[in-house]
Amino acid sequence: MLGLSSRPPDPALVGGSWRTTWFDRLRQMPFLAAIWLTHQRRDAYWRHGSICEDYSRVRIPVLAIDGWADAYANAVGRLVARLPGPARGIVGPWAHRYPHIARPEPTIGFLQEARRWFGRWLKGQATGVEADPAMRCHLSESQTPDPDFPPVAGRWVASRAWPPPEVARTPYYLGAGTLGPTPDPGAPTQSVRSPQDLGLASGRFMPLGIGATGPGDQAGDDAKALCFDLPARDDRLELLGTPVLELTVISDRPQANLIARLCDVGPGGESRRVTWGALNLTHRNGHETPEPLPVGEPVRVRIPLNDCAHAVLPGQRLRLALSTAYWPTLWPSPEAATLQVVAPEARLLLPVRDPGDGAPEWAFEPAEGAPPGASLDFRSGECDILVEERTLEDGATRVSFRDDYGGKRFNEHGLLFDSWGEHVMTVHPEDPLSAHAETSWVHELGRGDWQVRTESRTTMRADATSFHLSAELIAWEGGVEVARYTWAEAIPRDGV
Repeated sequence: MLGLSSRPPDPALVGGSWRTTWFDRLRQMPFLAAIWLTHQRRDAYWRHGSICEDYSRVRIPVLAIDGWADAYANAVGRLVARLPGPARGIVGPWAHRYPHIARPEPTIGFLQEARRWFGRWLKGQATGVEADPAMRCHLSESQTPDPDFPPVAGRWVASRAWPPPEVARTPYYLGAGTLGPTPDPGAPTQSVRSPQDLGLASGRFMPLGIGATGPGDQAGDDAKALCFDLPARDDRLELLGTPVLELTVISDRPQANLIARLCDVGPGGESRRVTWGALNLTHRNGHETPEPLPVGEPVRVRIPLNDCAHAVLPGQRLRLALSTAYWPTLWPSPEAATLQVVAPEARLLLPVRDPGDGAPEWAFEPAEGAPPGASLDFRSGECDILVEERTLEDGATRVSFRDDYGGKRFNEHGLLFDSWGEHVMTVHPEDPLSAHAETSWVHELGRGDWQVRTESRTTMRADATSFHLSAELIAWEGGVEVARYTWAEAIPRDGV
C-alpha cells in the first residue's frame, strides 16, 4: 500500500496541479502497516467498517461472488445467511479476479449474471433471479496438487439456503493418528510443536491466479505436523460448508497459535489442501478481549475452518493436519509453544453432503467479455514463489514472492505504466524471534517528457515484547530524486 499510494495523479487528467497534489500526498502519506498493527484486537477501528456489526442496515438486493482460492470466500455465505433482503451467492474455484477471466477454470458468464441481476432490481425486468438458488458453488474433486492453478475438476452444485440444509454436520473423532466415527477412549494425548518454517507449501494468502502462487503439495508440511487420517475411501465423500474443529489443548506457553488444514491425500502420498483455519489461542473467547492461556491447564477451543466445497474420491483419504506455525502466512508466536491435544475430547465436524447421482445441478452461460483496451506490452512479467533453505549460513529458510505483471503502454492516451515488487520472508525453524519480512515495490509512470518513479521498502521483525517496523519511500521526477521519507515504529505485542 505504501507503494500504491505514492503514485502521482496523471497530468492528462488534472493538469498542471499534478505536482502540488503529488507532493502533498507524499508529505501526508500514512504508514498503514504500523497503523494496522496498533490494532491487534477487534476494536472500534475494525468494527466501523464491518458489515457483520449490523446486517440489517443493508436493505438492497445483493449478489455476492467470490472464489474458493481467494481470501474472502467466507463472506459470501455469511451475507447470504444474514442479509435481510434478497441475497444470492456464487463461489467458484477462482483466485482474486473477476469470474469471467479468473483462474483456475472453469470460468462463467459473470456479465450475463450481472445483467440478469441488475435487470431485475434496477429495471424491473422479469429475469428470474428470484428463483435462483441461494448459493451456487463449484464443488471440486480430488486431483494432483499444483500451485500453477490448472483447471479444477468438479461440478456446480446449488443450495436453497446457507448453511446448506441438505448437509449433515458429521463428527469424526481424533485417535492415534486417525479420524473415526466414534471416540477412542484409549487414544493417547499427543503433542504438537512445529518448526517455524512449516507452511512453505501454503502459497500466497490472496493469490491472483497468476504464476505458481497457489498452494502446492502439502506432503512436506504434513510431515512436520500432527496428522489424523480417515481411511482411504471406497465411496465419494462430499463436503459443502464450514468444517469445525473442537478440541481440548494444554499449552506450555501463555500464547500459541493452532492451525488446522484439511487435505485430500492420494495413494502416492501427494496432499492437496482443501481448506484451512487458524486461531490465536489467546483469542479463544473472542477477538475483542485476548486472554493469556493458563499454562499447563486444559482449555477447550473451537476453530472454524474456511468454507469449502470438495469431493474426496474413492481411493483417496482425508487428512487433518495440526500445527503451531504457518509461515509465512502467520507471524510466529513470541515463544515456540508445545500444545498437548487431548485426543478423546477432540472431534472434527465435517459438513457432509449427499452426493446424489454426481450430475451438475446448475449450468452457467459461457464467459463473455469486451476486448481489452488497446495497449502495447513492452515488458513481460512473471509472478512466482521461490523457496531457499539456507543450510550453509545459519539454517534459516527464505521465501521470496515476486510480483511482476509486466509493463504496458496504452495506445489510446499514451500512458506508460510499469511496476514490480518482491517480498522476502526469512525465519529459522527453531527461533520464532528470527522472523523477518521485507517488501519492496517500484512504480513507474510516464508519457513523453513526463516521467515519474517511486520506490518503497518496508521491513518488519519482532522481539519478545514488540513489533519493529521501518519503511522508506523515494520519489523521482525525470530521473531526479525529489522526495525521500522514512518511518520507524515500535509497537507492543498484544496477545500476538
